[in-house]
Amino acid sequence: MSLFVPTSHVNVFDDTTVTDAYDDLTDAGQLVAQNVPAHVTQHSRRTWNPVDGRTGTVRYQKILLPSGTPVTHNSTLEDVNTGVTYHVDHVYEPANFATPYDLRVETTQVGES
Repeated sequence: MSLFVPTSHVNVFDDTTVTDAYDDLTDAGQLVAQNVPAHVTQHSRRTWNPVDGRTGTVRYQKILLPSGTPVTHNSTLEDVNTGVTYHVDHVYEPANFATPYDLRVETTQVGES
């Protein structure tokens, strides 16, 4: 049972990589889940470098997915509606044996539509 209202749908790709003709690692993720309901929210955090006093902004996304979605660290999510691609940095699955809760995924955006 999901506890969120979906704002989009995503395709989930695994973190498979292969070596290309130039001996470089290349993403070859296989589709493992399609059209999964997701709740995507944008977040930002201010940063400060104490050495030179410069400030910056780090942007990231938090995505809620239904329990049981086959997503892991380094998976790739593709937003079906916008075509935006996200790299999965962290997956948080609350420990509760009675009721499976939604997965909370933190991502960075790596591609646009």
